[in-house]
Amino acid sequence: MNLISLPELATRDLFPGVHAKLIHTDRVTIAHVELDEGSVVPAHSHVHEQIINMLEGTFEVTLEGKTSTVTGPFVCVVLPNVVHAVTAITSGKIIDVFSPVREDLK
Repeated sequence: MNLISLPELATRDLFPGVHAKLIHTDRVTIAHVELDEGSVVPAHSHVHEQIINMLEGTFEVTLEGKTSTVTGPFVCVVLPNVVHAVTAITSGKIIDVFSPVREDLK
């Protein structure tokens, strides 16, 4: 069993105001993310399936051009190659799960 202390993991800024602690296994990447109020994950797509677990905060989530405002706890499933974006209306916490592994985030 592998035990990982989140406070001991390095924080990586993915975008301005988007701070992640990343865990990679052979099959998935898990990102514990804290977002500052007003921060933006710009529209993008990737080959990975992504499960966005919005734990705390209010977010505008855009999937294929349709925007919804949600307040955590909330879950969003993003299928591979779907264009998506997130804006933090308030500060918040998210856990992202990607499959397969996000090699670009290693």
